[in-house]
Amino acid sequence: MKHLFHLLLFFLPFSLFAVNDDVYLKKIETAQTDAEKEAAYLDWISANVQKNTLRCDSILKQKKNFTSRFTEDGRFTLLLLNYNNIRFGGLEEMPQIEEFELSPRDLLLARGLNICYNRTPLPDNLLSEIKANIDKYNDPTRQSVYYAVMSCEKGLTSKQVINSFNKALKHAKRSHLKSIYTSILDVISNFYLQVENFEEAIFHQQKGVAYSKKHNLRGDQVKHLVNLGKILFQFDDLEKSEGYLLDALKLSSNLKLDYISGQLYNQLGELYTEQGKREKGIRFYQQAILKFYVVNNTWGLAQTHQNIGRAFYKQGFLDLAEKNYKLSEDFYSKLNHGDTKGDLYNYLAELYSNKGKLSLAKKYINKSIAFWRESDMLIPLNDAYYLKSVILSKSGDLAEAYHFLNKYQLFRDSTYALETKSKIAELSEMFMSEQNERKILEQERKLAEESSQRLLIQNKLENSKQQTRLIIALFIISLVLFVAIFVIIRNKNRQEQLIKKQREIELQQTLLRTQMNPHFIFNAMSVIQSYIYDEDTANSSKFLIHFSKLMRMILENNAKQFIPLETELEIINRYLVLQKMRFEDRFDFEVKGNESIDATSTSIPPMLVQPFIENAIEHGDLDKVDKGKVKVTCEIYEDLFIFTIEDNGIGRQQAEQKKKKPSSESHRSMAVELTQSRILLLNEKYKSKGYLKIEDLDTEKGTGTKVTIATPYIKNI
Repeated sequence: MKHLFHLLLFFLPFSLFAVNDDVYLKKIETAQTDAEKEAAYLDWISANVQKNTLRCDSILKQKKNFTSRFTEDGRFTLLLLNYNNIRFGGLEEMPQIEEFELSPRDLLLARGLNICYNRTPLPDNLLSEIKANIDKYNDPTRQSVYYAVMSCEKGLTSKQVINSFNKALKHAKRSHLKSIYTSILDVISNFYLQVENFEEAIFHQQKGVAYSKKHNLRGDQVKHLVNLGKILFQFDDLEKSEGYLLDALKLSSNLKLDYISGQLYNQLGELYTEQGKREKGIRFYQQAILKFYVVNNTWGLAQTHQNIGRAFYKQGFLDLAEKNYKLSEDFYSKLNHGDTKGDLYNYLAELYSNKGKLSLAKKYINKSIAFWRESDMLIPLNDAYYLKSVILSKSGDLAEAYHFLNKYQLFRDSTYALETKSKIAELSEMFMSEQNERKILEQERKLAEESSQRLLIQNKLENSKQQTRLIIALFIISLVLFVAIFVIIRNKNRQEQLIKKQREIELQQTLLRTQMNPHFIFNAMSVIQSYIYDEDTANSSKFLIHFSKLMRMILENNAKQFIPLETELEIINRYLVLQKMRFEDRFDFEVKGNESIDATSTSIPPMLVQPFIENAIEHGDLDKVDKGKVKVTCEIYEDLFIFTIEDNGIGRQQAEQKKKKPSSESHRSMAVELTQSRILLLNEKYKSKGYLKIEDLDTEKGTGTKVTIATPYIKNI
């Protein structure tokens, strides 16, 4: 089965084998249960949604090749990830929800999402069925989707729509799918744009940027930055718009989100065209068109050609402008919606007005007015009124031209009046606030004057000389107390530092005396002597080389506070080689570092492990037990560096029952006490929680010993 899995992976598209994908493929391959396999697969899709929509689409289409069985929650999560990939990829077709084999309750939500995606009102029968199942949507993910779908109910006021969105956001924030929250923020922002509440639209996009950054949703972050740049561009805040767009451009450099990149390039094209850098703008437009063609996004192509036409129009190239406007119109005609089709009609009317084709200009300005009326967007509708008055004036229909000019002016006046009223109210509020502040300051001033008068009267009643003496006395006493406290604190700190330094020096001196067991050195000399007597020059030479290098390394490093992990591991290894030779290979050992740890840049205190290896060999009788072994491993956990020494010897209980020499017991006790003291000093110095732990390896039999030494993780000391 395993070989079959590898064969399957070989025939998958090459794009699936990005370096980052190997981790997820391995998790899927080594998963022990279907649940583990499903979780790894969903994590894989979630990661690719944020960085490569085409790859994600390929993985989604071949889901059965990775895991054939999904839980109910897994199928629903898969559908939502598919929606997010559609949103990022600019795909114009909704997912085939039948393929996901959803439960009846989830199928209702999916059908609602498909209809609500383009803000189309839900049919009454479907709405009733979804509402009837509200009790079954009891997890944050489904609850957020439920309220998002409810925002598409027919006849809702703007306040009711926003209320549904806010409920959806509340539950989305608790969902395991973090991208749901940013998706709803994006939809809310677009809704606020439609109702011309631009401040809220900007606010929700900014929330999306912050949330995406916090949860490392790079694709969502780019999308929100692009939308912010687009909104601010509409308000002629070109500097802030450019800042957001350039941030998005930098962030998207390593991503393969062609549709979002197309939107970004299109908006940069608009920005630089508006700044008069039209050649630079045209280059960005061309890049946008290439991106939209890659994903076959009709809406993006329609919008970009519209913007290119606008750029050519401003340069005076009317024929090129007309050609691109007509291309844009052709692309819009292939869509069921046209978010900016009203702008295109306006631009065509303006173009034909300047070319003297007034009948065509009237045709398109009427289309523009009808579009903006249907969309209930007053500001662009008013601009269309003004353009129509200009076209009618050129046609000689002055009465009708005056009619539309008057409508335009009335709207401007009403808008100005509202703004003026708002400013007057704001100024009035500020004025009242200032008046209140002045009253408070006046009252405070009067109280201060009265207090001063009382003090003046009291001062006249007191003897000025006595007061002066009292002040001087108080000053001297305060100064003496201050100096005394300062000296006491400084001396105490110095004393504590000296005590700590003395403890460290004493500990180092004790360490130097006890680093290497004299018995080991004596036994080592005996081993060399026996090799010489036996004329075993090979083993004696090998033993001497290891012994001399070990002694040299200890002498070179014993005075240091920290040494590289690489050096400590070499000391341990050489010590164990010598012990193994000494006991004629009657036990084995393993020294294993962690591959994720850089042994050259990680620093540890020297000679922490050696005393416990010695205890394992000497007191654990490893040379006498069957297949005796010492295993030394290391790892990093949070802010601690951890050494583990394991042996399969006779265990602590039997070792204590054996008759031991007093010197051996003393040495062992000193090793434990010394190590604990060193760890306490390190904990105090580095504000850490290191520890020494000794326990039986086999708790049932009471055999073997496991020693765990945890010290602060220190790098580049």
